[in-house]
Amino acid sequence: MKKFLAFILSLTMLFGMFGGACTVFAASQTDEQSLGAAEPCAGHTLGSFNGLPACVDENGNLHICENNFPDANFREEVLDLRGADDGYFTEKEAEEITYLSVYGQSVSSLKGVGFFVNLTSLNCALNQLTELDVSGNSALETLYCYDNQLTQLDVSGNPALTDLSCFSNQLTQLDVSGNPVLADLSCFSNQLTELDVSANPALTELDCGYNLLTQLDVSGNPALTDLSCSSNQLTQLDLSGNPALETLYCSDNQLTELDLSENPALTIGFFSQSVSLELASEGDFWVADLSELVSPDHLDRIVSVDGGEFDSQTGIVRFDYQPFLFTYEYDVRKEDLGTMRVVVYPTEPEDPTEPEDPTEPTMRYGDLNNDGKYTATDSMYIRLIIAELDTPAHNINYEAADVTGDGKYTAADTMYVRRLVAELITLEELPVNQ
Repeated sequence: MKKFLAFILSLTMLFGMFGGACTVFAASQTDEQSLGAAEPCAGHTLGSFNGLPACVDENGNLHICENNFPDANFREEVLDLRGADDGYFTEKEAEEITYLSVYGQSVSSLKGVGFFVNLTSLNCALNQLTELDVSGNSALETLYCYDNQLTQLDVSGNPALTDLSCFSNQLTQLDVSGNPVLADLSCFSNQLTELDVSANPALTELDCGYNLLTQLDVSGNPALTDLSCSSNQLTQLDLSGNPALETLYCSDNQLTELDLSENPALTIGFFSQSVSLELASEGDFWVADLSELVSPDHLDRIVSVDGGEFDSQTGIVRFDYQPFLFTYEYDVRKEDLGTMRVVVYPTEPEDPTEPEDPTEPTMRYGDLNNDGKYTATDSMYIRLIIAELDTPAHNINYEAADVTGDGKYTAADTMYVRRLVAELITLEELPVNQ
């Protein structure tokens, strides 16, 4: 019987070589084919394995070869899996594999991972992946793909996902609406401009710091215990719907108010901020209006203002000197955590009649994203550089980052960039232009 089957298989392969009909896949590539093999090795055929096109032997076993697993380093790791001793997987052997780690193995492609349909945990962090397709791994519960070069990540086909760590990539968007049981999401140090976690009621830990978020709604995450959203561009943060919150990191945003009265479990909080505010000259005094930052109903929550005379009824702060910066302490309604310190960088009103200076340097030091202006993004980028969290996808102008002209990136560069953003100094006043 086996000889007869082998004879039939030989005829099938022979007809395939000469254009005859055979049970292989059409030339046009479907979504499933993009996950599997495109052609067989010598002595094998292009069949199906766990629903995907695959290079298989005469018994339909998956060949651990370049066609099924194109990346050599990934292939080596696959060969170490249980059942791979003979260079093949039966469907039963492949289905028994639930855990796979290729952490830090210089893998540039994970093509072939879709053959392991029962995979529940995948760790492919610290590699050189530019793309990752896990649509064939619907049972996946844990995915660690951080420290790669991913610009896209689709987890819509992974409804069982509970733990996703995709930080330190180059993601500009992330859709987790198809992951209802997601409990832990770490997506910091990407380029996300928005993040919707309203469909993740089970979320307990969220770290989305070092992105470009301007708003964050966590009202639909009542189980949230740990939130880190530092170094974004948030101007508001409502935590009234998070009674279980224990840890909060939201520093280096643009928050001017914060209420933690609905967070009884909160014991750790870091929330210092920095903003800019127009400073006007009135005779011998300099005046700033904090009601432009803090709502009138909450002006009485400003506990103190450093260096100025503050009127809690109007929000006006009066200085008898021109301050380089000043701070105010804001009562967050959480006595054991103290107050929120907000550093205010005063700006002077623009003079529309002031002509442009033709002697302005051609290199716009401090303009790290080359958009022709100084914004919070420039401040974020210099911090990323110093923390060594920058990536090629940020498209940072590194020459413009060295505003001190000392050939290195230090806290001094951060200070000067922030002063540029706050319009406290001009381009000509940077040390590099002196």
